[in-house]
Amino acid sequence: MAVAEVADQGIGMSEEDVAKAFVRFHRSDAARKSGIPGVGLGLALAHDVAREHGGALECRSVLGEGSVFTLRLPLSAGA
Repeated sequence: MAVAEVADQGIGMSEEDVAKAFVRFHRSDAARKSGIPGVGLGLALAHDVAREHGGALECRSVLGEGSVFTLRLPLSAGA
């Protein structure tokens, strides 16, 4: 597997929001209140593309501290 991680030190997400992070059009209350633009499609689409290629997209986050997104993709089509 190829593995890529992206980390930020942004507003983070609650456990409840992490569970919904890959649901289309979901936006956390914190994101809406802070005025961060978006419609809630980016993570859902990335998650779907990763799965279609036999991989996975995962999220770990702490509210107020930031998030880490991990993308795993197989290196060969048969993997």
